[in-house]
Amino acid sequence: MTFVWMLVGIIITVLIILLAMWLSGDFNKGATKAAAPVGVSQDLEAIEGIGPVIAGVMKKAGIHTFGDLAKAKVEDLQKILTDADVRGGDPTTWPEQAKLAANGEWEKFEALKEKLVRGKKA
Repeated sequence: MTFVWMLVGIIITVLIILLAMWLSGDFNKGATKAAAPVGVSQDLEAIEGIGPVIAGVMKKAGIHTFGDLAKAKVEDLQKILTDADVRGGDPTTWPEQAKLAANGEWEKFEALKEKLVRGKKA
């Protein structure tokens, strides 16, 4: 019987903590940003115009996250592609796309991607 009362006490404690967090607003912090679409995380291939080869080249150059890509200059990205002898990649919109993804602005991100063909504005 003691175990049952201990379990009831734990459940009540957890509920009180959750209620306090909800009332203080801590429970919903960070909820303003939309969750990433399933399977996206920090996968650079989510960026229109970046496939597995270019994602690998970017990672070798030290660009691992959407934040890294968002901060990069288009000229530097083009140099990375040229130095790796990758042809056909156009990084013109990659930082813009990455910034939206890094900020969790998934609706704007998807809307922009719909206007692009192989990473270029159509």
